[in-house]
Amino acid sequence: MSEFRFLCPECGQKILGDTAYGGAQIPCPTCQKIITIPAEPPVASAATPPPLANIPKTASPSPSPQPAASSSQKPPPDRLSKLAVASLLCSVFVPLGSIPGLICGHLAKARMRRTIFLQGEKMANAGLLISYCVLIAMLALTGTCLLEQRSSRPVKTLRESPDAIAALQPRVVDEVIISENEDDHDVDGEMDYTAEDNGKAYHCATRGGYFEYAMKVLPDQAMTLNCRYWGGERKDHVFDIAVDDQIIATQNLTAIAPGHYVDMEYKIPASLTRGKTQVTVEFQAHAGMTAGGLYGCEILTR
Repeated sequence: MSEFRFLCPECGQKILGDTAYGGAQIPCPTCQKIITIPAEPPVASAATPPPLANIPKTASPSPSPQPAASSSQKPPPDRLSKLAVASLLCSVFVPLGSIPGLICGHLAKARMRRTIFLQGEKMANAGLLISYCVLIAMLALTGTCLLEQRSSRPVKTLRESPDAIAALQPRVVDEVIISENEDDHDVDGEMDYTAEDNGKAYHCATRGGYFEYAMKVLPDQAMTLNCRYWGGERKDHVFDIAVDDQIIATQNLTAIAPGHYVDMEYKIPASLTRGKTQVTVEFQAHAGMTAGGLYGCEILTR
């Protein structure tokens, strides 16, 4: 069997036929008129015809009549497009199947436009619709996660001058001053201690220890936790920051601002402060690491 193209005599639509179905009657996929699939055009012989002198001068034989296509002959059976089936299955059952579902669906529709005996257009359309919906949903979810992650990143600010620190005071709800009012905030911890560096007191916990404070919050406003660190710490200062036992950030202090004291503002999820007047802020070192040093912290309004 071999395929060839022919034109609908009614509308001129290009149709792909098969020599095995020559003489069969089918509806045109465009104008829906009943047409007959022609036999494949004969290939011209490459042999040189004999000279005219050798041809006897006899009457040319009349061409033998071709048998007319029987009006009762049935069109060949339709075939279901395997690509259409694959498009639907990929879109529904294959994880992340939107991409292969789209590819198979478009290929199936392209082949069905060229081959009139292929069926499954509704199946291909369903596969394409589901695949596009899944792809759009995945892109929207990914975009939402990226925006949420970006909005929750801590904000790094250098506040080393007295004026810069004073400008922060209108936002302060509660403040922990190391070695001065820690006891007023129910300080607690394990493997923790306070010390001084360049005349500034700090609090830290070593070897996987922790320390925590009870701090005031506003029950009906969004809160931010501001922490002050030395920006030139070594690589072993890695710790989690938790509010009421829920981690809101993981901080690595390795050279975040060498030679400077730096403030990091962490947004506290509203669900952790809604309806509350006090929360517990905990600094938990990773295994074998150090939490801090913390040179002070504040609860701020946003």
